[in-house]
Amino acid sequence: MLPKRLAVFLLATVLLATVLGPGMVKAQAPGITMTAPFTDIVEEPESDINTKIKLTNVGTTEAYLQLSVVTEHNDWNARLQNIDWDYDISSLRLPPGTTEAVQIYLRMTVPTGATPQKAYKFTIKATQDGATVATLPFNVTVGKKVEFPTPTPVVGAQKIKLTADFPFLRGPSGKTFVFRGNVSNVSGEDQSATLSLAPLPAGWQVRFKVAFEDKLISTISMPLGSFEKGIDIEVDVPQNAEANEYAFQWIATGKDSREALPMGIVVVGTYSLAMDLPSGRLNMDATAGQDNHTALTLINIGTADLQNLSLTSSAPSNWVVTFTPDRVDFLAAGQTKDIDVSVKPPSQSIAGDYGISVTTSSPQAVDSLDIRVAVGRSTVWGWVGIGIVGLVILGMAGVFVAVGRR
Repeated sequence: MLPKRLAVFLLATVLLATVLGPGMVKAQAPGITMTAPFTDIVEEPESDINTKIKLTNVGTTEAYLQLSVVTEHNDWNARLQNIDWDYDISSLRLPPGTTEAVQIYLRMTVPTGATPQKAYKFTIKATQDGATVATLPFNVTVGKKVEFPTPTPVVGAQKIKLTADFPFLRGPSGKTFVFRGNVSNVSGEDQSATLSLAPLPAGWQVRFKVAFEDKLISTISMPLGSFEKGIDIEVDVPQNAEANEYAFQWIATGKDSREALPMGIVVVGTYSLAMDLPSGRLNMDATAGQDNHTALTLINIGTADLQNLSLTSSAPSNWVVTFTPDRVDFLAAGQTKDIDVSVKPPSQSIAGDYGISVTTSSPQAVDSLDIRVAVGRSTVWGWVGIGIVGLVILGMAGVFVAVGRR
């Protein structure tokens, strides 16, 4: 009689495990993200491009990725390298649940004969077992070479000489540009000069420092002889500076002399996009088999307008992710746009934590956001489960009664 009861007990245990077990197992979908600080830039012919690429594995399985740069423009010599320029990178391993991104660098050179004002397209692609798991578009628009005006020649004997290693710089707004210059006394007598940079737009700031020192100066004394001193000229360009060419002069004014050196900065518009959830937390709760909604905010954090933005997603198999709207025609610099995101896990999904990746891309910029989704079973299925458990218990009781009578 005991073996029969033991068999009944084991059968009941199996039935209970079948009903309750899935709710106690957690699963998570793998995901590879690939990002870059800038994905749409303007460069002159013969310029070297060096852009940092970050890869992250937010999944639960190890990833072995094959990396490539897809383009029709082979004369640009686009390649992926390590930070020290030592070697090219064609594959890498990403451990699961990586919290810190692996960094590589996209490098190329704009050819001399590149067509001005033309946009050249590149795509960094990551594949695993022949399937594409992540892509990152990268566009380069060829700009024209900038010609700055030369200053009016100084009349009379030259007493002060100004030179600069790179008198014309190019970059985005919101940063500090540093010119490395030298001032020399070529008069054959003691000289003293006041340093200035003019004309500068409103809101721009300039500082003069002795090279390799933190000492701020506005005048410099130059004794008799072959005197030469290195000067660092730091120019702060405000974040709201318009993309344009800005020409000015470095001026040294002495008692009876004045020397000027033409300099300039080309401010390029920056294309940069960010996404965030209003709560500030990158997670949401979802019920299997139902539409679950969360708000997503697109933010243009660059200084140039973005156009033709589209939203896509990467989610576990049979999940449905939709966006309303799924396209944004125009997003001005500094502006935001709210998007409704609907996430529907399959009704048979196992309760647990999953991951989805949302990507917003435009011809000018791209950004990705990983969202943790905590999936719970519908309460209807909970009552169904309770009913099944009740039937199992009643069945067990009936079996015990029948066995006990025997």
